[in-house]
Amino acid sequence: MGAYQIVRFIIYSLLDILSLMIVVRALLSFFVMMAGGERLYKVYNVLALITNPILEPVRRLLQKVPALARMPVDFSPVVVLLLISVLRMIL
Repeated sequence: MGAYQIVRFIIYSLLDILSLMIVVRALLSFFVMMAGGERLYKVYNVLALITNPILEPVRRLLQKVPALARMPVDFSPVVVLLLISVLRMIL
């Protein structure tokens, strides 16, 4: 296995982990609001600390789109997951 393949494997693995964290965070956001979600709140906070630096810039850009700014749904995880998919195709 060459150096390029090792670096590529590491980048793919990190992108997979990041994707998983974004999906779990999005799912947990629903359960944290439910009764008994206090235990999940700690996990959600850890995931938010890790994923916020990536999601926040996308969220700010989406707020500039008038149609998306009025919607109560946060599309930034979807956009970031699409960008990760594109990045994986490029590598």
